[in-house]
Amino acid sequence: MGLIWVYEKGKPPDQRATKVQCRVNGYFGSVRPNGSLDESLEPKLADLENECNDVLFCAKSDLFDWSSTANRNRLAFYAALLFCRATQKRNLTVRSWEKSHQDLSDLMLDTQYLEDMADHYSRETQQSISPAHIRAGLLSVAMRTNTSRVAKNLFLDKLLAHAHLIKDELLSRKWQVWKSPPDADFITSDNPVITWKPDRRDMWTIGCGFRVEGAVTALPLCPSRCLVMGINGSEYRTLQTDDVVKLNTAVIRLSDRYVYSQNLSAQVETIVNECGGEEQYGVKAFTRPPVNTPTLADFMKRRIASHQTLR
Repeated sequence: MGLIWVYEKGKPPDQRATKVQCRVNGYFGSVRPNGSLDESLEPKLADLENECNDVLFCAKSDLFDWSSTANRNRLAFYAALLFCRATQKRNLTVRSWEKSHQDLSDLMLDTQYLEDMADHYSRETQQSISPAHIRAGLLSVAMRTNTSRVAKNLFLDKLLAHAHLIKDELLSRKWQVWKSPPDADFITSDNPVITWKPDRRDMWTIGCGFRVEGAVTALPLCPSRCLVMGINGSEYRTLQTDDVVKLNTAVIRLSDRYVYSQNLSAQVETIVNECGGEEQYGVKAFTRPPVNTPTLADFMKRRIASHQTLR
């Protein structure tokens, strides 16, 4: 059984077994209407990850065949799956769901919107529909779906579909393997797949979407190897110590709660305490551009307006 050093903000490092670290009972259990857990997804995900283990292990070697389509497919899917199943991704889904409910609540207080909806459906059904009836319908939807069960099930229902979409995006990028120098190690976290976009000053905007132009994705493979997707150049690149620290800092900033290293590091402990988890998805990272991104209320209002214009 392997041992790793685990870092958590505000706590001293702790050496733990890799097999049990961060196991959460029921994490992949969807909630049935009666409140019981359906955990059938967990063994399926475990099987999918196990299918990637041999390729993941071999990828740590200089003899690994990076040109193999099968190898690239396995690694791309593995990286996508790690991203999609991470707590940061789940929390992003919950935040988005909560935001939609807030938009729905705002609609129920928007008198003009309710009158527009009532007028539209009155004409569509040739019956008299009141704004109060529309408000009652929206309230019914909100009450049925405003539960943690619905948000969690949405996360699980879309997990594999999102993983395949991200895999395809990663396969479209150029790949490079970064090697660490003798005096530095790559670390990882409970959110092991990270993204960033470099600018002209070689600064990184971390936590950007996979389809953002120029986005780079990294997956630490082991203390001496890190797979980077979205980088042009030779197959391998040996980093300077400062570059490893830069990457490790990005990993720490995008972590959810835990950071892991093979060797005990006072430097990693310091960075975790200074900025661990500060780039939360949906808050400072993986946020949508504000321009031309309608809220639920705006979207539904436009739908009503388009119907009225057509008539």
